[in-house]
Amino acid sequence: MPTPTPSAVHSRAGTPAATATAGMVPERQPARARRGQADHRERGQVFKNTFTKDLMHLMYAFGDVPNPAPDTVGVMEEIVIEYILDLCQAALRHTPSKNRLHVDDLRWALRHEADAKELGRLEELLFLHEEIKRARAEFEVENGA
Repeated sequence: MPTPTPSAVHSRAGTPAATATAGMVPERQPARARRGQADHRERGQVFKNTFTKDLMHLMYAFGDVPNPAPDTVGVMEEIVIEYILDLCQAALRHTPSKNRLHVDDLRWALRHEADAKELGRLEELLFLHEEIKRARAEFEVENGA
């Protein structure tokens, strides 16, 4: 619903037509709501408490108390979920199928210099994943033969 601005109401108060339309400022909705997308807080509710235990351990590893306050962990979790959702949305904009993410899509989303550290970590984790797969395959061959 439009709301009048204070200056417009006082300057044109005498004319009925002016008070009906002029000076009315439509309330702006966030861009996500206009496009039919949910707000971060709404989207993040689905994943709430997904990372709580892990974040508590990470916070302790980085110098926090062993049992951090629940609201602190909650804020950290909101930040993590928002980052992951934004990253996935950026990667989905690149993928042609729009229904499934691939590693190359994540690489594309992390291609900027500001995300170089995250891209390096992604590459490291992918390398370690391949190493673990090779080690498991060797172990299965040795035990099977």
